[in-house]
Amino acid sequence: MTEKISAVEMQTTLERYLERVRDLDVTGVVALMAEDVSVEDPVGGPPGTHVVGRTNVERFFTKGFANSRPCPRLNGTICTTEGNEAALPFVLELDLFGKRSELDVIDVVRFNSSGEIQTLRAFWNIRLARPARHRSQPSP
Repeated sequence: MTEKISAVEMQTTLERYLERVRDLDVTGVVALMAEDVSVEDPVGGPPGTHVVGRTNVERFFTKGFANSRPCPRLNGTICTTEGNEAALPFVLELDLFGKRSELDVIDVVRFNSSGEIQTLRAFWNIRLARPARHRSQPSP
């Protein structure tokens, strides 16, 4: 049986995750993850959007950060469970098709007993992108 981690640990890790994404800190993001992490971003996306292992996740985020310059804003409460899982609602501002846009996202995350992110499943739909309202990061 997997040892349970606290709600505070999960919330703190996910807050750090958002900060590191906002800082475009790929190394910092990947440091929060288990060696055999599984990331689906987005869930149901095309080939290449489900990656496994820190090395592959690092490549995935490096490319994504360079192309889209994401900047997340928490949009509600991080909801945790007694089963080492949490849901993270946020608005993601990013460069999309040559324009600064934003998407509503919910990441569903499962943690291992060490408090590392074991799985991350990102729920969002590109068809629901809209012009960015806040312009957190200027486009080049």
